[in-house]
Amino acid sequence: MANAHAHHEAPNYMNIFWALTILTVFELGVGPMKNLAAAIAAVRHVDQPYFKILLDTMHFFRLGGTVAELAQIDPALIGYVQLCDAPWQPAFPTYMEEALHERLVPGTGELPLAEALALVPADVVVSVEVPQRSLAEAGVAPFERVSACVKAARQLLARANNHRQR
Repeated sequence: MANAHAHHEAPNYMNIFWALTILTVFELGVGPMKNLAAAIAAVRHVDQPYFKILLDTMHFFRLGGTVAELAQIDPALIGYVQLCDAPWQPAFPTYMEEALHERLVPGTGELPLAEALALVPADVVVSVEVPQRSLAEAGVAPFERVSACVKAARQLLARANNHRQR
């Protein structure tokens, strides 16, 4: 495991100077970052305040992650969230097809996104990653696709904030 993190160990003075955050993402269940536990181990191994976890909601939940598991980690380890939704059961022949081309607008699938977002610190950047090739190919304009995602994400973040205040 140590070799998997070696390139992050040396202090990167350019990142420190510019106050950038380096993120590690776990996805697809392969390689050294195959799950949340592996990402946490990497962050702890590197032990630098600028090295954090990128939480991609589709990867996290589809790889078996749960809200309860997320609640057990130090929220300060999360540096960025990529938000999308998905059904629990894949709707495409391959995971990559769905992950790269056909994610769902936040709140339109089955993932417990509001509950998960409520566990993320309020100052963490949340982006929307919702590629929708089928809509693009059907002629739906980018502005329309993005507008639907932004509106849904704002509603979801408001729900997450309500969960956070409970």
